[in-house]
Amino acid sequence: MPDFALPADIPLGPFEGTQINVHAAKGKSARLHADRSCSSLRTKDIRSLTLPLNAETIGRMCRHCGVWGRWARPGTALNVFLQAITGMGLCYELAIYSAPDDEECTEEDVSRAVLRLREGDYPPEESENEDLWPEFGEARSTREAVFQRWASAAESLHRALTTVRQYPWLEPWARPMLAQKSEYVEASRETAARFCRPEALKVATAVFQTPDPELPAEDPDFSVLGDATTVRSRLHRLWLRWKESVASDWLTPDQHSLLIYDLERGIERKRKKRDLVLTRGEELISEWVAQAQAKADAHPDLMGQPVLARVPKSETDEGRHRGDFDESVTHWDLGVLATYTVEADWGRRTMLLRVPAAIGERLLAGGSTLDCEPGDDGLPAPSDTREGDGSLTPGILDDAPVAERRPITAAHLRALRAADTPATEQLAIVFSAENGVEVLPVSVVEKRCETGWRGVFIAAASDLPASVIDPWTQRIAEKDHADPERVWTHRHRSPRDQGFAQHLGVATGEAWLQASLSAPYHSAAERDRALRCLALARNVDDLRILDDLTAYRNRTIPVAVWNALLATEGLDLQPFQQENETEFLGGGIGAPLSVLADVQIYTTDADPATMGKGHSPYCSHSRGAGVTKYYDLLTAADLLGNEDFDWCSQCGGYAPRRLTDPQLGYYRAAHRLQAIAQRLRSEHSQPNAQELATMRSELDELREWRPGDDTGWRGAAARRWRAIVRDLVARASKR
Repeated sequence: MPDFALPADIPLGPFEGTQINVHAAKGKSARLHADRSCSSLRTKDIRSLTLPLNAETIGRMCRHCGVWGRWARPGTALNVFLQAITGMGLCYELAIYSAPDDEECTEEDVSRAVLRLREGDYPPEESENEDLWPEFGEARSTREAVFQRWASAAESLHRALTTVRQYPWLEPWARPMLAQKSEYVEASRETAARFCRPEALKVATAVFQTPDPELPAEDPDFSVLGDATTVRSRLHRLWLRWKESVASDWLTPDQHSLLIYDLERGIERKRKKRDLVLTRGEELISEWVAQAQAKADAHPDLMGQPVLARVPKSETDEGRHRGDFDESVTHWDLGVLATYTVEADWGRRTMLLRVPAAIGERLLAGGSTLDCEPGDDGLPAPSDTREGDGSLTPGILDDAPVAERRPITAAHLRALRAADTPATEQLAIVFSAENGVEVLPVSVVEKRCETGWRGVFIAAASDLPASVIDPWTQRIAEKDHADPERVWTHRHRSPRDQGFAQHLGVATGEAWLQASLSAPYHSAAERDRALRCLALARNVDDLRILDDLTAYRNRTIPVAVWNALLATEGLDLQPFQQENETEFLGGGIGAPLSVLADVQIYTTDADPATMGKGHSPYCSHSRGAGVTKYYDLLTAADLLGNEDFDWCSQCGGYAPRRLTDPQLGYYRAAHRLQAIAQRLRSEHSQPNAQELATMRSELDELREWRPGDDTGWRGAAARRWRAIVRDLVARASKR
């Protein structure tokens, strides 16, 4: 068994005895598997069992499944815990960087490299021995490998300590292995320190603290660069580049003289004058080196006050781990850490340094990528955090009865994000006494927790019963769905047609999504995620809250789901406008908006006073794939009668939220009345007796029309509707 497999003696804390689903062949001693498709399970007669998670069960686990198997449902606290200790988790971290191995540089290689690089990174200019160049290159590679080894070992120790801090019951079990890793990290640091020259670090500090010098702008040797102003600008640029390069490096200042070649730009063809400029530039840099060396020598080598330095994490913009800490600090910082560290706590990434006074002043003044503050005789004691403050234990997520749920905190969600679980990219159902039941992205829940929100986690999108999305899944499998490309718009259909305006409805949104997901390049997991997101996103009051630009792999809402939430064309609100004889066919009929009043409208810009037009999220000008938090939210009532909006002529300016069946039914009914009114208003229209009979029959039907849910279809709206029908009946009778 690999030495980083799940060991049987690991303490399980509150997860001890939790029931897990396993698969095994027949036999009392048969190996247990997390997946029926495990390659080690070579039998067709497979039993599915439910067993308690304990030492006996772990001891029977298949080797492969014991490392990489998924023994719990994704998104549960048990799954997060097992992910933290199996695979590339704690067991793996404890097994690596604990002792020298074959990949580590030998003592002979290190000693040779240290000796070779003592006077510089490259052979002396006066040396004509070309064989020295490969030797110096090999020495630099050895130094890089030593520092990389130290950084990797330190990051591994940090990850192990972080996991143990999240699950405190692991500490007694992991303590001996953590101590061994700490000793190895310290030995690696001491090896790296052999490549550092304290005097070079002091001179770099002197350069950092040196103010801008007087520059020889009037020197005739530099006249080829231009007038005095141009010369001063070029020399000032050279000074800044040289100062930055020296101050951030562990090499001596004289090894940065190649920067003078920045001066030859623009004068490459003037060879004699170019050589004169470069020679004078070398002299100028030599003066700066001498001044810095004199300033460094003026400071005694006595150690100043202790300094606490915190090593930053190397992260991406999304907050994900990018690499070891040596990628986020300068060479000078690495040299200071390697040379002057007297005590380290890699769990908190905090070092106690004892540095010369000048270096201490620079560190405390913010002249480093390290976060520094005055220290004491030792590292500060860790904060006394209560057990479980940031631990994802049973009762936090959806792995316990709702009545037993405990409030979720930002620390819990950070731990969930650190576990790199897809649950952090999902929608979740949460409950709070302040806001009631809500559907929110997990990232939004985390932000609310940071501001004092108190609520419980009910379920994530992945926890929805499969029966909820089974009808959609079956239609995708059978390809028995409407083709959204063939859905005609209302301009091509009569309002009496049952297909009128169906492109605005939720059913067409579902059909579009099903057609998109039926493509062979979509995996079953992608289809499942999209359908579950749609099921929850429909219950979100404001779609702008679904925007999550920090999502690591995917946006919170897959792009295809937006088409199921928002229609691609705007609303025709003419029936709801007032009658106007100056307009074509008399304008609208003044129908009440009723159930359509609160239909949401999303646009990039609803303010006509600002520069730029409003665009739909589907417009090429919006450069997006869905609604973001920067969109404006209107309603259909805001659009009615307001002609001040400046909409894009290409996309219509906005995207309405798809209409529910009652809303779509009312939209069609209003357009049916509008069509009858236009027919009766037209002076050139002479409907025959059969057409008039059809109109009266249709008006009789519309008089008794009610939305599927007649809530809100009372009072003024219903009276206004009946009045419009009576007026049209009267007009039809006069024909």
